[in-house]
Amino acid sequence: MTERRSFTAAPDDWARPLAIGVIGAALMFVVGIRPQRPARPVVAAADLATANGHQTIELHVPRVSTPPRIDGELDEPEWTRAPGRTGGFIGADGSAARPFSEARLLWDEKNLYIALFAADEDVEVAKVEHDGPVWTADSFGLVLTRSDGWSRTIDVGPSGTLTDGAASPGKPIDYSWQSGAQVATDIDGTRDDTSDRDEEWVVEMAIPLAGLGLTGRSGERLEITVKRCDQVEGKRMCGFFGGPSAPAVLVLD
Repeated sequence: MTERRSFTAAPDDWARPLAIGVIGAALMFVVGIRPQRPARPVVAAADLATANGHQTIELHVPRVSTPPRIDGELDEPEWTRAPGRTGGFIGADGSAARPFSEARLLWDEKNLYIALFAADEDVEVAKVEHDGPVWTADSFGLVLTRSDGWSRTIDVGPSGTLTDGAASPGKPIDYSWQSGAQVATDIDGTRDDTSDRDEEWVVEMAIPLAGLGLTGRSGERLEITVKRCDQVEGKRMCGFFGGPSAPAVLVLD
């Protein structure tokens, strides 16, 4: 059974009030701006300094003349020929993360396109509204950071519900910032049903470059961390691309 959803988050301005603690891949500290919201973990400033001592991975993202359709399907030539690809995520112990997760990236003069693939035998969806704690169930979390430390966080689950926030060193998350992302999802399986065996889910996004602080010029760079978490046999398992132990930077080619 395949389930698809799509929507567009409300647009916003880069100059919104900014806030969040410094970020990284293994999100370690508890931060929360709303009392009812379970805390979203982040990394302390000291960990970021340590991360900078590691060799940085450069993820080169090709420019496309024809943007992909945001429909949750990844069978278009733009996604299959030669997008920027993270490869399989890595677990906290340095081994290949299970279940398998991967991200693909493209860009044009308007948007950064991100496709997130998650193998999953039991798809679980957080029953929350926009800007709610989607990370309490199956989810991806992205952190995109400029060289001056300003960053944007985007969390998304199989339903396509987004939680997006602005980030500034030493401050709590400001969820008033909106990415303006167009989102579509595809689930191969039945969400929240343990009686059957699911296969995978996909999130496809078009994120306006302006909201990320980019102007759409080749050579622009953003530090990137992507985290995917899944419930496996009662345990929460997470895999990463980027982060303190293996920092990564996306480069617009």
